[in-house]
Amino acid sequence: AKPAYHQRALTDRMADLSASHEKYLEKRDTLETEVLPQFKEYLKEQGVGYNPERHTDVTLLRFLRARKHKIPEAFAMFQETMKWRADYQVDTILENPMERNKNFDRLRAYWPAEFVGEDNDGVPVYYERIATVDPKTLLKAVTAEDLIHYHVYCQEEAAIQLNDLSKKLKKPIFGNTVVEDMDGLGWKHYHNQALAILKQIIAIDEANYPEILKRYYLINAPRFFQVLWAVVKPWLDPRTLAKIRITSGVPAKELSKDVPMDQIPEVYGGTLKVTWTNPGGLFESSNEDGTNDTPVMEAIGRRDSLQLPIVVNEPNQTILWDFTVKTYDISFSIAYESAAKDKREVVLKPAKVSGEQKGEHTCEKPGTYYVIFDNTYSWTRGKEITYTLRKDDAPPADVDPETLKLMDLEITK
Repeated sequence: AKPAYHQRALTDRMADLSASHEKYLEKRDTLETEVLPQFKEYLKEQGVGYNPERHTDVTLLRFLRARKHKIPEAFAMFQETMKWRADYQVDTILENPMERNKNFDRLRAYWPAEFVGEDNDGVPVYYERIATVDPKTLLKAVTAEDLIHYHVYCQEEAAIQLNDLSKKLKKPIFGNTVVEDMDGLGWKHYHNQALAILKQIIAIDEANYPEILKRYYLINAPRFFQVLWAVVKPWLDPRTLAKIRITSGVPAKELSKDVPMDQIPEVYGGTLKVTWTNPGGLFESSNEDGTNDTPVMEAIGRRDSLQLPIVVNEPNQTILWDFTVKTYDISFSIAYESAAKDKREVVLKPAKVSGEQKGEHTCEKPGTYYVIFDNTYSWTRGKEITYTLRKDDAPPADVDPETLKLMDLEITK
């Protein structure tokens, strides 16, 4: 069994927050019957328009709850959210997400989270296995903007799902139960860039999706969790903290307070058979031949270099590059190595470059070509690059030589 002693004091503190929250809930329903019409009238008086299909009475009540039913404070929060939604184009985020986020489909297939089973109120439960995410490979291939876009997309999906469920069940459904499985959490997750993105996401959620969380279970918490929790906890609102339950024991013992046993996956001590769809793990950004279809970010330390092998199987295939050196300059070259791997020869001489660079090299013979970013000459500065490497086929053998000459001409309209 996993040691639980390191969680007891933490769990006790969370229980204190929960007790005060429960007392507040006792008076809430009567108060909201009176305050909601007043809030709607106030919005009208202030000239704040909104779509009642998206911002239903339940949505408006979330803002009132987040500000303890104080209308001026709830209005200020709602007004800021409407401004953010307009600036970030949230109302259209569910339309053609690939246009705004070229990594959307990859994140959809990768992210280890899904709705499984229902809680006691018939609301789908959201399970996330965050420890299976590998921040290092993920953030080499995906930008912070892409991750935040994907998160907002998912929040909009969830909000619409809750609105639809309220209509179906004919009762207000305010939020989902979320289960966060932390089994496997370790030092690789103590990743500065990942934590910075998480902080941004928490700020977005607490400012614009208030009270959409019903209960948040952190299960299978390892000893390392204490380290990460010390960083994340100060970012959370006390009302959010009151909804969190932390456990390192058998998850079903705690989950069964909100979720029936037949709706809890077997792996967590319930009886529901589940096959998880999304795997998590390493986020692969490269193809088997060494090329990559989406930009990769790489930090190259002082006195260090990055050598990227690309396998060329046929003569006259072309390597195409598109990269940006974020600051200062770096030496760029290409070397060739035959299948025998007896020696390397330089086929594109080293040259110091900076800023954005695009180009191509036709490979005369098969073998492995090394695209080299060399920073060994710098004693004091590391460099950061973002690169895409692609490969194009050789021209067909029967192509007209005159057609090939067109490649050397400038494109004209």
